[in-house]
This record gives sequence, structure tokens and C-alpha cells, in this order.
Amino acid sequence: SYNIYYFNKNCLPFRILMSSYKKLLTYKDYIELIFPAHGKNPLSVSIINNLIESLKDIIINYSKDPEIKTFIGKAFQHKYKDTEILYSEKILNEALCSGIE
Repeated sequence: SYNIYYFNKNCLPFRILMSSYKKLLTYKDYIELIFPAHGKNPLSVSIINNLIESLKDIIINYSKDPEIKTFIGKAFQHKYKDTEILYSEKILNEALCSGIE
């Protein structure tokens, strides 16, 4: 499972995150493995598509996401396939108003 914590005050809008994922995807033929900052195992390049799909799924299904309390503060928890993204209400509202692409 992959966990993305995206709810602190310094997080950029989802559209910027999406743009970064799509740019990374253009290099997929040159990337063998992705080494995350946290965790032991390198990840397959296929994770990029999964992350893109996860962001799109948040926009469609956010109303089902539970609000949780974390040591950083409150967040909404979205699960898609084997990815979990914690995001803030501010990030969601910006995405609903401005889109993610």
C-alpha cells in the first residue's frame, strides 16, 4: 500500500501535483524504479498511473471519504486500489473550483 499525506498548510493544489505526476510519466521509459523518501522497497513505475487515477477518483468520490484526526490535524482519507491519500478540505475545495488538470 502507498500512503500520500497531502494536507498540511504548505501543500500545493492537486492540479500542481497532477501536473508533476504527468511530467514524471513522460519519463517512464527511462525510469526503472522509484525510491520513495519513506519505506524500504523501491516502487514500480506503474505507481505513477495509480497516483493519477487516485487524484481523479478523489474528485468523483470525495463525499464518501471519512474525516480523520491525525497527529498533524484533521484530514480526509481517500482509498483507491492500494493507495491512501490524506487531504485537507482546503485542497479539495480548490480542486473542485479549479479542477485538477
